[in-house]
Amino acid sequence: MKRLLVCALLFSSLALAVDLGSNPSLPKNLTDSFGKVHTVKTGTWKVFFFYPKAGTNGCTAQNIEYTKFYPEFLKLNTQVFGVSSDDAKTQCAFVANSQLKIPQLPNGGAGLTKLFDVGNAFGMLSRDTFVLSPKGQVLAIRRGVNAVSDASEVLEFIRGNGNCKALTSGANRCGS
Repeated sequence: MKRLLVCALLFSSLALAVDLGSNPSLPKNLTDSFGKVHTVKTGTWKVFFFYPKAGTNGCTAQNIEYTKFYPEFLKLNTQVFGVSSDDAKTQCAFVANSQLKIPQLPNGGAGLTKLFDVGNAFGMLSRDTFVLSPKGQVLAIRRGVNAVSDASEVLEFIRGNGNCKALTSGANRCGS
């Protein structure tokens, strides 16, 4: 009986997570670590990359790569957000020290970790990336991505209008 209950709880929680092709109900506005409000725009690509801890080697490398490609993302009508469980003060120092350009969403990004079912162990998020089409559909779910290649792979995915072959690192679910 206990086993049946555990299975039922597991499957019910999985049903709440976003899936490929779904149109998750995103907040209309997201507030970054500096208090700036970013309107989540319709008709744009959206990238949410979740990372464990501001200032650590992998997280710094991932954010620097997204910053490096940020002008290209903007040319492709793409909003990009970095999300960690760090507080705003920690993220602000991280942005300043690493000269980052990507808006950073503190404390799990106003419920985004729950919406996207991002793992949170010991106060650190898993390294996962989600790409939404201009129509708001989830086109790529990337779990455990490579910190260094994530940004370039996602950029190629968007350049290819959702070409799943561009995504090679991590455990990918791709398509609509």
